[in-house]
Amino acid sequence: MRISLSRIVAGMLAAIPAAGMFAAMPAAAQSPFDGRWRPDTSTLQSDAKPTIILLTNGVFNRDSDSAEGSVETDGKFHSIPSEGYIDEIAITVIDDHIVEEIDKVHGKIVYTVKYVVSPDGNFLTWQVVNSANPKGTPVRSETRQRRVGTPPARSHPISGTWQTIGITVDDGSADWILKLDGNRFSSWSPQGVGYEAIVGGPAVPIQGDEAGGLAKVTMPSPDTVVKTSSSNGVVGSIFEMTILPDGKTIRATSRAPQRKAVTTFYLHKQ
Repeated sequence: MRISLSRIVAGMLAAIPAAGMFAAMPAAAQSPFDGRWRPDTSTLQSDAKPTIILLTNGVFNRDSDSAEGSVETDGKFHSIPSEGYIDEIAITVIDDHIVEEIDKVHGKIVYTVKYVVSPDGNFLTWQVVNSANPKGTPVRSETRQRRVGTPPARSHPISGTWQTIGITVDDGSADWILKLDGNRFSSWSPQGVGYEAIVGGPAVPIQGDEAGGLAKVTMPSPDTVVKTSSSNGVVGSIFEMTILPDGKTIRATSRAPQRKAVTTFYLHKQ
């Protein structure tokens, strides 16, 4: 998964004791959503399927249903079917335990991923640099995975089925800047990716989204905001944010209908 708790991976993410109190607050009062929030990746839980990687005979494949498909490991850029986020990919085998991936869209490098397999072959670390934002600011993250099952015979040690066990992101780079002003809700990253939408109104473009994604915002209750993301008429995720009674914590739940996956984590006010 690519983080941005993005995209993947992607993703990514005031004290109010009870929802009923919102109605009694004066219109000019600051919303408890307002402020800068930091995802706590240690709380991340997901029922997403494990990642399947196969590197054999000079060909790399990550998940049979991924956009990348099969790519030769010759270090050259190869065109792939585009979902809007990536249209070229290059794979280089550094050695028996390190493989590097570089992704481009519209001629610009947007992701680099260094896959590092542990000496015993049981763990895989994805060292990701995500520059897919308007400022081009590199956001670094690590995804740690554990091998599930026996690796395929006569393949590179990166090959196998991997279950995610942890994610870390540069402090601050994955923060969310939220604001609820009357019936207008906005969410921005420090790199300028985000949107401002009318609650219950039409979907709006997500600024900085390479695939032209749209965001539609609703509030089923005063303490909960739901963002539905879509692209080309297809819903990619339904993301729910609920302020907890301490006013300093948000419980986030992301549902991906296409992948039938649910991810939960918490954010803390900074």
